[in-house]
Amino acid sequence: MPLPSLPALNRSLPVTSHSSRVHHVVELVRAHADDPRLPVLLNALAGKSSYHALLAVEAARALDDRSRLKELAKHPSRRVRLRAAALLPLRTTDPTAFATDYATRPVAERRRLRRRIIDEG
Repeated sequence: MPLPSLPALNRSLPVTSHSSRVHHVVELVRAHADDPRLPVLLNALAGKSSYHALLAVEAARALDDRSRLKELAKHPSRRVRLRAAALLPLRTTDPTAFATDYATRPVAERRRLRRRIIDEG
């Protein structure tokens, strides 16, 4: 099955439940992980709406695409930012970048990140 366009992907998403849509998108990106058009499709998906951006977060998680998760952690939607940030590893190779990112986050997100750091050690 070829990689669909964004309108075709939207039409093919199951209407039954969120979990079935996530499953559909994850299977699609795993099947087309080597396709050079996949990043374009995921960027378009993330730009469609905050709900679709959440689907892009799950796709990035399935591909272990940390650079995409970092970008989605800066999304205008709080839900998308929180989900993407929660999937990023706490261990970082650049403490300065981590501190800068932490300082630019809203207070509630910093609080959540502190709690995660304490919980995960």
